[in-house]
Amino acid sequence: MRLSTIAIGAAFLAVCGAAFGADGAPENAAKPRNVSVVTAADETVGGPLLEVADGALKVGTEPPRSIALADLQKLTFVESAEEASTTPTARWIGQDRQDFVQVGSAQGPNGVQDIHIRLTGISPKKEIKQLRIISRVPPRAWRLDPSGSPDWSLVLQRANAASIAEVFFEPPSGDLMDRELQLTVTYGDDSTEKLTCKATTHTSDQTKLDSQPKADPSLKGFPVKVNLQASDVLVGVLA
Repeated sequence: MRLSTIAIGAAFLAVCGAAFGADGAPENAAKPRNVSVVTAADETVGGPLLEVADGALKVGTEPPRSIALADLQKLTFVESAEEASTTPTARWIGQDRQDFVQVGSAQGPNGVQDIHIRLTGISPKKEIKQLRIISRVPPRAWRLDPSGSPDWSLVLQRANAASIAEVFFEPPSGDLMDRELQLTVTYGDDSTEKLTCKATTHTSDQTKLDSQPKADPSLKGFPVKVNLQASDVLVGVLA
């Protein structure tokens, strides 16, 4: 992974370039790209990305939503071949400088970078009622609803019954590198899905959220982090 600090006016256009031309209009109006957007208020909004103009994203929800760039926490394009798959899959992403949960069942962040797993190929007709993740070594378990159990909390972000969902959970004390996690997804109709996910990066419960590189303070604009498909990360400001 390479880390660069830049003025991200051009970088943001590069991320959106497959969907929009230089004037902000869709390159292919018949097939806009689908996105999952997390706002500054932790609200997840999903739908086709209709427009980027006047400092805002317009998402084709019902009715359409306009989200100011200043209120944008994260934007993910979700219609890649992998994410459009109809076979449920769990993909390891690792600790990517996000923090939603903490040790135990307590809610809220604690300053330690969460582990991130992406679920793809979920049926849009199925609501996820429960999700449990088990690590055999080191021994630890996490649940979407940990009520009545010793399992730690996890957070699941899924936009409008989309085919993908983002899962975040607190790292255990031991490194998960090369370990296989077992996932059990329980849907609203009480049917279940068994998945596995192998950790491909090192993890640590001492990796703080503020360990990410800082943007150049001389650059003016909104601080942003851009995750590219090649696993590169750009940190800077939206010029």
